[in-house]
Amino acid sequence: MEFATRSGRSTAPRPHPAETFVRRSLEQLAGLYHFALHQSSDSSTAEDLVVKTYVRANSRFERIPDGANFKLWIFKVLRNTAVRGRRNGWKKRSEANHEVDPALARLPETQRLAVVLFVVEDFTCREIADILDARPRDVAVWLDTAKRQIDNEVTQ
Repeated sequence: MEFATRSGRSTAPRPHPAETFVRRSLEQLAGLYHFALHQSSDSSTAEDLVVKTYVRANSRFERIPDGANFKLWIFKVLRNTAVRGRRNGWKKRSEANHEVDPALARLPETQRLAVVLFVVEDFTCREIADILDARPRDVAVWLDTAKRQIDNEVTQ
């Protein structure tokens, strides 16, 4: 049973942070894998990247402020994990992997990732800019350029 205290706060038990993390992160699993796949172009590497993201995000989960956009935050953790991995010797595999759309695979990485985040994950330009550490205006240009490039390939 739940009661309100004088301060208006509920007396209902709050979910354990680990339970909250698991529930919220599992809701993002498919999108995170898809985003990782477009960064690595390889399913095995994408799976490893998602696992590393979950480990890193779980260790930092209690530090995110209440009301923060969890989806935005965990996608940014994945992006930073991929960047760190490449810096530390992880090599991207060939873009010829059949799991990545060929038209997207031909785009430069920043454009490809912006398109995936915008079209598939429904992030705004401002949110994409935050994930990719870029300016919203740059993201808008990347999306526009990618759209024109893909449209040109379709009409040829």
